[in-house]
Amino acid sequence: MPPQFIRVYGGDHSPWVQAVLLGLHLKEIPHDVVTFPPLSVFLRSGVLMPVVSIDGGPWHHDSTRILEELGFSGKARGDDRMLAGALRGGTNRTDSAWTFWRRWSLVREHRGRVPARMLRTALRSFTVLYFYLTLELVGRRFGHSAEDDMRRSWQRWEARLAEIGREFLGGDEPNLVDLQLFGALQCHCSIPVPPIAVLQTDPSLPRVRAWIASMQRLFQDYPHMYSGVDFAPPLPAPTAAPLHERVSFWLGSVVTILAFPVTVPLWYCYMRHVRSSGKLGLPSRRRS
Repeated sequence: MPPQFIRVYGGDHSPWVQAVLLGLHLKEIPHDVVTFPPLSVFLRSGVLMPVVSIDGGPWHHDSTRILEELGFSGKARGDDRMLAGALRGGTNRTDSAWTFWRRWSLVREHRGRVPARMLRTALRSFTVLYFYLTLELVGRRFGHSAEDDMRRSWQRWEARLAEIGREFLGGDEPNLVDLQLFGALQCHCSIPVPPIAVLQTDPSLPRVRAWIASMQRLFQDYPHMYSGVDFAPPLPAPTAAPLHERVSFWLGSVVTILAFPVTVPLWYCYMRHVRSSGKLGLPSRRRS
């Protein structure tokens, strides 16, 4: 029996949140989305996203597991590494701190009355601080990706599409990997990074662009579509948060920044916890 209703925590600038939201949209499963987790989830796993509750059940994360519970499949051994490659360039999102924070300020809350939405929007500022500092850490330790890195990563998907010879990686309809790869594209387009030009113009990626066009036609009424501004067929960007939510976000950001003696150690604590669980994508330190 399909789920009746799903609650989702996560911001649509995350590729993994995007993958889950794409799956829910494709299956037409009723759901709502909040951009700051319930207190019990925050105390357990911080701002790690996505986290979902299916039909009022316990909260759990991991986009692959969630999508499999929704009935998607098709992920093969080695796909996670290729998906990580498709996310090359993600650390470039913090090249402009202003752009990074401003784009997050435009994410709209979709559930609850105005006071509840404003509170979650203000609290979201800690989520933004968490991801900003984490991406900065990753970029400083492992370097930012250049256009050549992104080209090589997506050429692997070009070869996969040529091998399959169908419209989607799943054949005649998207599978789990289609959703996660398209989620990666939304990530790149939601806070634009320079390497995105590779996907738009590189002559070695015609099948990738055809696949993007097929996914955008299929999801043309998807409300979290960022790639429609950069790729054909053109589609409108997501509706921006109303003014009162943006004001709430920036007030929360001021408090988060002024509270650095508390918020930065809290970021470090949660970041170490997520890293030790293997969900950050960083290698563990080796003991000498």
